Amino acid sequence: MLWGIVVGFSAEHSVRAAMVLWFKTHYPKIPVVVLQFSSWEKFPEADVSTFSEDPTIWLTEVAGILKS
Repeated sequence: MLWGIVVGFSAEHSVRAAMVLWFKTHYPKIPVVVLQFSSWEKFPEADVSTFSEDPTIWLTEVAGILKS
């Protein structure tokens, strides 16, 4: 079974960064994708961070990390 976490873009950056850190600390083998609200946002603990405007792009990212 394939698992992955997608963190949306509507919460504050600090909340989403804490979520990513929590998931990667407790479940390091599960990939985490973060949808960015703005280009200044950085999520170094995430496996992938991408802009939310184009679902085709971030769904491609999700598919890619689930295959690896």
